[in-house]
Amino acid sequence: MVTTKVVILDENMEYASAVVAGGLRSAAEVTESALQDALAKAGCVASEVACTIATGSGSAFIPFADQEQPEFICLAKGIDLLLPSTRTLLDLGARKSLVVRCSAGMPIKILTSGSCAGGTGSTIEMAAGILNLELNELDALFFESTADVEILSTCLVFAESEIISLVHGGTLPEDIVRGVFRGLAGRV
Repeated sequence: MVTTKVVILDENMEYASAVVAGGLRSAAEVTESALQDALAKAGCVASEVACTIATGSGSAFIPFADQEQPEFICLAKGIDLLLPSTRTLLDLGARKSLVVRCSAGMPIKILTSGSCAGGTGSTIEMAAGILNLELNELDALFFESTADVEILSTCLVFAESEIISLVHGGTLPEDIVRGVFRGLAGRV
């Protein structure tokens, strides 16, 4: 599954629109579709775009990008535009986790963990699939939890087995979600 985020800034470098999209198509196709949606939300057309910057693991596959930038730079600049008082951000990608400490749109310290998918967004997607839930349902479920369930495995494959065992043992979905979130937070 490909997930992409497109942000449109106006001529004053102010936020104009954003779209998050995903799908089983190529990175270029998902990004092109998301770009068209973001342009429509911003009320502009592609010919008005002065510069397109791609970042992340699929950035090399975006043929219409004018340039590529490292993720941590784009994250620091983006968070400064949207939430200027934020100093630390966490990006849980499918393949790695990235923590960026920033000030005034500039990264100060970067931490990354990319050696195993067990500390990434893949874990959340896997858990949602086992629980037959949409990703956007997990946050609310977390807050409904009343029990501390530990997902001890740091490996995605073993964590999957743990979650399946918890489901078969009658553990409530909200408690499993809480265990997954707490496990990820402990590893990041």
